Amino acid sequence: RAESSQEVSFNEQERIRLQSKPRERILLTEGIKVPYNHENFPVNRYLGKATLVVNMKLDDPQTATQYPALTEIYNKYSKDGLNVLVFPTEQGYYEPDDDEMCRAKSKEYYGFGDYPKAVVFDKVDVLGPSANPFYTYLTNNLATPNGYTRITLNYEKFLLDSSGNPVRRYPRKVTPTFSSSS
Repeated sequence: RAESSQEVSFNEQERIRLQSKPRERILLTEGIKVPYNHENFPVNRYLGKATLVVNMKLDDPQTATQYPALTEIYNKYSKDGLNVLVFPTEQGYYEPDDDEMCRAKSKEYYGFGDYPKAVVFDKVDVLGPSANPFYTYLTNNLATPNGYTRITLNYEKFLLDSSGNPVRRYPRKVTPTFSSSS
């Protein structure tokens, strides 16, 4: 018998839901390093009870909405163990500022930067064969709702547990705020 359009729609939604769940762990965060101040450090050094990881560009129009929200969520939940890790990138449109300037502007314009819990790292590649291993780990373990295992836009967010396992992925359109009932 032919499936109704509602059944097909439900089956497609279920497929997307299953694909966006965490996949089998490909790498362990133990060996993954991230660049800060031109040195590589184990990512585990920066994990909190929960950690939000974000790729960004300061010259992206979404910065005016996303960055204040990141600062707000960090200020609200850092005492409960939330860390926020921000990774600038030059992929896509060119990020004109160097690593130090990205950190300085984040602090000056948005009040963001509380090393080692709210960190703006050195620029990294988030796509392709030159992608930072941390981003390869995140994207391979948690696809988008559309099934992509790559970064599609700036300000994509990953929520990690205390061990660094990705538990949820948020698209750019989701601003990192929680209602007071959360």
